[in-house]
Amino acid sequence: MDFSFSPEHVALRRLIRDFAASEVAPIAAELDREHRVPLDVLRKLGEIGLLGVCFPEEYGGMGAGEVGYCILMEELGRVCTSTATNVGAHIGIGAMAIHLDGTEEQKRQYLSPLARGEKFAAFGLTESNAGSDAANINTRAVRDGDDWVINGGKIYITNGGYADIITIMAVTDPTLGARGGITAFIVET
Repeated sequence: MDFSFSPEHVALRRLIRDFAASEVAPIAAELDREHRVPLDVLRKLGEIGLLGVCFPEEYGGMGAGEVGYCILMEELGRVCTSTATNVGAHIGIGAMAIHLDGTEEQKRQYLSPLARGEKFAAFGLTESNAGSDAANINTRAVRDGDDWVINGGKIYITNGGYADIITIMAVTDPTLGARGGITAFIVET
């Protein structure tokens, strides 16, 4: 079995490594010291396609799959783990939920601008009483006509302070519990 990278993935690693060295590494210590998110750098990552590295091209992505995403995270993590964390929350949980389970309409409306870095994503699961145990969350969503009313509280939402879109987990049918009674909602901030 051959575990070597494709020529496209080798070129992608070179692109990301060069970007990380020129755009992220010089400010990494400052970002950590100031507890600052480099929104300008994140936008640049989107402009060159890296915030959509794993998503299909039809949704504004690069189409490099999970291997491409892993390469992105490795190379960013080499120079600045906090920037890698912001990118990971954006792609790996915020946007990925839409990619994996969103409708075609939702993917076109939300995933495309997320992949291009025009908008940023976050994911709201953790609650003070349940931690990240989805089976024990208390946030509820109740249908009100054509709308849903979400009521509850989330904590530790990485990217939450600047995200445009948050995928929120809420209980929609308490009788079903974690096996069908929890729904993900796309919430625009």
